[in-house]
Amino acid sequence: MVLGAILRYAQRRELITTNPIEGVECHPVRYSGDYDIYSREEIDAIVRGAADEQDAAIYLTAGLTGLRRGELLALRWRDIDFPGQAIRVRGKPLLRRGHDAEVGQGPRRAHGRRGRPAPSAPRHPTAADR
Repeated sequence: MVLGAILRYAQRRELITTNPIEGVECHPVRYSGDYDIYSREEIDAIVRGAADEQDAAIYLTAGLTGLRRGELLALRWRDIDFPGQAIRVRGKPLLRRGHDAEVGQGPRRAHGRRGRPAPSAPRHPTAADR
């Protein structure tokens, strides 16, 4: 889709004479709906293998909430509703060269925010968990 739009733009601007993507057939992708997720025991094993407490907290949060990498990087304390047991990611990470991340201002529209239920017993992992 993106490549097609770029090539159509180039054709309109007469940068290319023909659009090579016009003859390409697009096959639909079908998802089975089956998900292979980690069990709580597997998540705990990953947390125990973390290099430090910060990594352990990130792995535990990712494993129990299903948040994506970018959402984890954008997560701030203000996004966690402890009484309501919910996490709402409001920030949007801007990935830069070298895989460093900087947090942006967040989605432009309210429907761009993503929420997840928080684990039922939130706690900070300790050295004993590893």
